[in-house]
Amino acid sequence: MLIENNQYSVIQKALLRFFLIYFILYIIPYGFEYIPIDTDDYSLWEPITIWFGETFLGWDFNLNRLAKGFDSKYDYSRFALITVISFGATLLWLLLDRLKAWEYNTRLKAILQTILRYHLGFTLILYGMAKVFPLQFGTTGIDTLTTDFGDFRPMSLLWAFMSYSRFYTGVTGWVEVLGGLFLLFRKTTFLGIFLSFVAMVNVVVIDIGYDVTVKMFAMHLLIMAAILMADHFNRVMNFLLLNREAKPLYYFNLFSGLPKVGMAMKIVVIAIFGYFTFTGTAERLNNETANRYGAFSSTHHVEQMIINGDTLDASSFLSWKQMNISGRSYLSDQLTITTGLNSKKNFRFEMDSVEQTLTFKDLNVGSDVYEFSYQKTAGKRYLFKGTHLGDSIILQTKAKVADDYTLMSNKRRWIRDLR
Repeated sequence: MLIENNQYSVIQKALLRFFLIYFILYIIPYGFEYIPIDTDDYSLWEPITIWFGETFLGWDFNLNRLAKGFDSKYDYSRFALITVISFGATLLWLLLDRLKAWEYNTRLKAILQTILRYHLGFTLILYGMAKVFPLQFGTTGIDTLTTDFGDFRPMSLLWAFMSYSRFYTGVTGWVEVLGGLFLLFRKTTFLGIFLSFVAMVNVVVIDIGYDVTVKMFAMHLLIMAAILMADHFNRVMNFLLLNREAKPLYYFNLFSGLPKVGMAMKIVVIAIFGYFTFTGTAERLNNETANRYGAFSSTHHVEQMIINGDTLDASSFLSWKQMNISGRSYLSDQLTITTGLNSKKNFRFEMDSVEQTLTFKDLNVGSDVYEFSYQKTAGKRYLFKGTHLGDSIILQTKAKVADDYTLMSNKRRWIRDLR
């Protein structure tokens, strides 16, 4: 990788081969998040991983819920399996090298670093763009605002924290995007490594602290950044602590003999990645943030509910306590009903603000349909009249929009006591 250093100890040779084998096995095929392909169509990992986990780890697997990529037993089985394979293959490789006395470590190191640079770079750009635009964490919706603090799971609490401030989330996203972009070019690799390493340390600490279900995914990215940083460790120490000269390092060019071929391959790879990233981001923006009913996004506290002429007691299991409309940032057409017993049920809805009609269906039972007409009365109160499976329903509600909540009404102020 680095031209001036062609001397490698046995330990360095072993680590070089181990990491090269491990990360190739780790990335293929599950690491290609930046290209929308269904890896299960051609992956051979599943049966082998399950066999390994059952045989050597004593785990049972639910084949219908393997939860691949989410810190599951399946993932840990695969990590252990590829570690064993990489260790065995490294020993065999070193033995063959000893018999043949081949010297190609610099080129081999360049291959490893190129793989890590592009994989880490593309992944950080992908996740960074999902932060620059409100995709990964969404925006603060009615569902978040109406959830009691103590009812949040740790990961949900993190998502609520990140979704509140587009400024903070956007800054973290740009750090990842810039770090990823700089990794794609040899002249800016060190800056890319530095930004990527800082970004991934932050992500790993947060993922562990809030029990995010992709801790091992983040830790693998941090390890990649650490491996890329290793060659710069002495330079950083000389510059920051020892007040010594930090000599420049030049990365080995895998296509030094065929520069045009290398440049053509680089352009093609980046162009393919750019196309999928652009189209994927545009599609997600349209699906997840285009709130067709933004003006009607609100919490409706049910003050009275009448079914077939009978007024229900507020504590009845049939009574509705609350109705959240457009409550989720990811699903702009979702409606959630909370009953008097605090159980929740989700629906997909459609509304016509001209005709003043609201229709919603059970997410699981398509025939379970509620049809209402509505009108706004005094203040923020509404009157809903409709039917459900032959029953007539009348609702009197009081609405609360996002800006009625203290969290959303307090805007950024540079001078705290200026009114």
